[in-house]
Amino acid sequence: MRIAVAVVVGMWLVVAARPAEACGWAFEDSEYGASTVQYSDSIWMEKRNEKAVSFDLERHPQYGLRAGLNGEVVFHTDGARLGKHGRVIATITGSKRNSKITFGTRSYTIEIRGDPHNPKNAFPRWFVTVKRDNRVIIKTDHAFADCTGEVRARVMFYLAWRETGA
Repeated sequence: MRIAVAVVVGMWLVVAARPAEACGWAFEDSEYGASTVQYSDSIWMEKRNEKAVSFDLERHPQYGLRAGLNGEVVFHTDGARLGKHGRVIATITGSKRNSKITFGTRSYTIEIRGDPHNPKNAFPRWFVTVKRDNRVIIKTDHAFADCTGEVRARVMFYLAWRETGA
């Protein structure tokens, strides 16, 4: 009887964990030595030997996806510009699948491709590559989000943190 209960509880834990898997993804920045974990409503970032920071994500009907800290909006985008505390810190050009983001003299290219093997009814999965000076600094083949715009915004928020801090 105890074995049957253990099997049922174990199966329930496996099944219950599946939705969380679809909402979270991670990547590492090989050049900067930082890593990030993306959850459905937050982004956790950490640089080696430094304090980690966790931004809350807010989907605003008028302003789109924004990243906040302690209830205050820190990073926001309107599609053509990326801001920090209401001030423009970067410009964005290109499409949602192939973007260039420029912070002063530093530029990054963000390439996003859909997974061709992803089942039609599954949560969308994206391949993301970020380059600086034609060197790949971030590459992940397991980014999960509803659309390329959200994936791009999340990567841009990471790059803003990388360039300017919290």
